Amino acid sequence: MRIKKLSELTNKSKQRKEKADESKDSKKNSASSTQEEQKLSERVGDNLSRMKTALGQSTDLVVREFRISIEEKFTLGVAYIDGLVNKDEVEHYALDSIMHYHDEHLTHDDGIVNMYELIKSYSLAAGEIMEAKTLDDALLHVLSGDTVLFLEGYQTCIVASTRGWRDRAVSEPQSQTVVRGPRDSFTETLRTNTALIRRRIKSPKLWIESQQIGEFTKTDIALVYIDGIADEQVIQEVKERLSKIDIDGILESGYIEELIQDEDYTPFPTMHNTERPDSVAAGLLEGRIAILVDGTPFVLMVPALFIQFFQAAEDYYQRADISPKQFLFLIYVFCIGSAILAVPATLLETNRQNAWFCGVLAIGFALLIVAVLLWLIQRYPQQTFIQIAKKALGPYAGTCISLIYIFFMFIQSTFSLRDISTFMTTQIVPETLPTWIHALVLLAVIYGGYLGIEVVARTAEIFLPWIVVPFLLLIVLNIPQMKIDRLYPFFEFSMGDLVLGTTYFLVNPFMELVFILMITPHVKGGKKVKRMFVIGTVASGLTITIAVAACILALGANIASMHSYPVYLLGKMISLGATIQHVEVLVAIIWMLSIFFKVVIVFYAIQLSIVQLCNLRVRNFLSFPLGLIITGVAYYIIPNTAYFNYFEKYYWPFYLFVLSVCFPLLFIALSYIKKNKAAKGDRSQQT
Repeated sequence: MRIKKLSELTNKSKQRKEKADESKDSKKNSASSTQEEQKLSERVGDNLSRMKTALGQSTDLVVREFRISIEEKFTLGVAYIDGLVNKDEVEHYALDSIMHYHDEHLTHDDGIVNMYELIKSYSLAAGEIMEAKTLDDALLHVLSGDTVLFLEGYQTCIVASTRGWRDRAVSEPQSQTVVRGPRDSFTETLRTNTALIRRRIKSPKLWIESQQIGEFTKTDIALVYIDGIADEQVIQEVKERLSKIDIDGILESGYIEELIQDEDYTPFPTMHNTERPDSVAAGLLEGRIAILVDGTPFVLMVPALFIQFFQAAEDYYQRADISPKQFLFLIYVFCIGSAILAVPATLLETNRQNAWFCGVLAIGFALLIVAVLLWLIQRYPQQTFIQIAKKALGPYAGTCISLIYIFFMFIQSTFSLRDISTFMTTQIVPETLPTWIHALVLLAVIYGGYLGIEVVARTAEIFLPWIVVPFLLLIVLNIPQMKIDRLYPFFEFSMGDLVLGTTYFLVNPFMELVFILMITPHVKGGKKVKRMFVIGTVASGLTITIAVAACILALGANIASMHSYPVYLLGKMISLGATIQHVEVLVAIIWMLSIFFKVVIVFYAIQLSIVQLCNLRVRNFLSFPLGLIITGVAYYIIPNTAYFNYFEKYYWPFYLFVLSVCFPLLFIALSYIKKNKAAKGDRSQQT
């Protein structure tokens, strides 16, 4: 059914009212008179007769007039709609309790004067009691499923809540199913839906405000929010927009959605709808407002954020667990990310034919760094770096260290983006702006960070052959061009160059493994995690060292050191007739895939760090804004490449050493100190 616009519906309502005023037809005059509030009569028979007339002698209206007490001196009347009430409640809690109320409960002084209060306060056994003073109010209650009780001599009637129509049971959602999470969904009954929310949020701060919209349907609308969390201005804005609705009827929440939305023509929805109570509860806890409409299982949530439409219900429940094997793959692709192309050039520039020896030394020192990180994991099991910092140093100092940690991850992400754009603009697409390359890469990174580390790990497991096989082909196809004498003379280098080359190899990528501590709690497998950490580190180090040695053996130290990307040049030199050409494409594939995984791992670590630091509930909404920030910083770095190269070469190693070695050792020392203090305290208590 096509929903009419608010302006059209308002105009039609005004036209209908104007025609009703001008018309002299008796039926229209009668219909108009029933819309005016009329006081109830003191006579029960008159009130019941007027209700029948107002409803056009409808057959589903049940009315009954009877007398109570032995002397039958009190006349009462009951009216309700068959099918909208629970007949057991009407007969047992209303009629039976009143009709068997004996004379001995009435004193001569009470008489008929106190009969109304007597029935309302003592005789009527219904749980919810209300009053109505006009015929329109009485009709509205009857049409809503309540039972109306008239008393002779009173112009006010008693309303008992006896709603009990047949409705759909709570069942599994039809359109928003989940693998993990609750399986109940909203129904078409408003009170059932509010109860489903109350079951999840047992707080007095959960407020539910009701109103009726629709001139004819009188549809019940519930505004649900948590006081103190929801923005007061947003609450008032929603109330104001709902109060301005003038329409014949509301049959579904889509009516409300179109009548109060900001824009009519927009590619993005301005409201979010769901049939899942858990999603509504999560939204309320995040400060949103829920609009429930009687007669539909779909609940509106305002305000709606763009990133919310990429959010699945599993995001609130499913833990991002990865297997030890997947963790190994993540370590491998993380380490060879930007290092497979960037490290060989720097090592060859400083150490020439002995550059491969820097790789061997770096692997040895990398194992020491990994040992420190594994020691830290053992002292603080199932905790991320942010959680460890807060636990070891307290909330204030731990927050400062966490901010430094997040800042360094931002810097590392921008360095990786800069490496991507530099390689692409110098080797493949020289006329393309780096900003476009950043945007394309970050679109994939944002989506990967949004999906979570579990999906990233599975993707790395799938694409690992695309990294390993091309690398093996690159080495094997260059074997005919390799000459062992290009390694001569052995070990002819200065100690300063050796230290500089080893340090650079150690920094990129092994010291950056401290960022992996944000995902280690998500790895299943216990002791296997340590073994996979070591294997991944050694395997990636050997891969880069073999690449450096292959460049020396196939190209020679002099030629390889003069090129910014000697591994890429290694691929260009391969040509086996017309069958195998442009092998450098394989090198580009290796590097693009590996650096993508490195950036997305760090991006996910940044998201998780901010969530844990700020005590947020979900991280997905951070994906897009973080991507924009990283793009902006990378755009700033591009024109200052010389400065940032200097920073990366001379300052970045020191900062990473503090972050990856000094801070973990500090946390470990503090854990032992606290443990010894606790042990001394226990011994003193025992003595």
